[in-house]
Amino acid sequence: MRDARQGTTAFGLIIVMAAATTAARGDAEEEIPFADCPAAVQKTMQDESKGAKIDSVYKETEHGETTYWASVVIGGKDYEIGIAEDGTLTDLKLGGDVDEIRFSDCPAAVQKTILEESKAVGIGDVGKETKFGITIYGAVVPYGGKTYEIKVAEDGTLTEKKLLLEEDEVDFSACPAAVQKTLREQARGGDIGEITRALGVVRPVYMVDVEIDGKSYFLEVSEDGLLISKSLED
Repeated sequence: MRDARQGTTAFGLIIVMAAATTAARGDAEEEIPFADCPAAVQKTMQDESKGAKIDSVYKETEHGETTYWASVVIGGKDYEIGIAEDGTLTDLKLGGDVDEIRFSDCPAAVQKTILEESKAVGIGDVGKETKFGITIYGAVVPYGGKTYEIKVAEDGTLTEKKLLLEEDEVDFSACPAAVQKTLREQARGGDIGEITRALGVVRPVYMVDVEIDGKSYFLEVSEDGLLISKSLED
């Protein structure tokens, strides 16, 4: 689904994404030797990585399309490369170094801002991310009965405070009747994928990918059956 995933530790979203490469992995994924990739994939990876050594890659299949992912070092920097089956480059992104540290080990200015913005006590681990030479500290904290991700620069400057939506996967049969009705109508007989229920700011929202006439659409439906959005996936 979309990027409303929530972690239980600080910087949960970033750490999970970094562990699975910068781009979200898909429906089916397996690790394979680099030598088992199609020749076109091998060529593009070698060209883009400037000859970096690649032992294995992750083969991802999503919506019938296959992408090969590899982590490589180019010019002393970590990058994530994604290549389509025909050798087309889909992604080349600079990776960030993410570590978990104790809250007490953060700079005093960072601790002060996180405490002021969250009013929380007993904060556990904090994510420390270095990218483009800039260090950012992130914590996932409760505030006002909701959960927020807070990011703070090394000098204590608040760079982001974002509400995290709580999500869980639900079966189609467990959705409210109004939601089921809207999904059936919008899917027009197409395949309805896994449904995610997000506890939004006001009311729950149901999110799902559906296949319609060979194309993939992302739907958001409120609990009363109101269609919030229907967008064609890339």
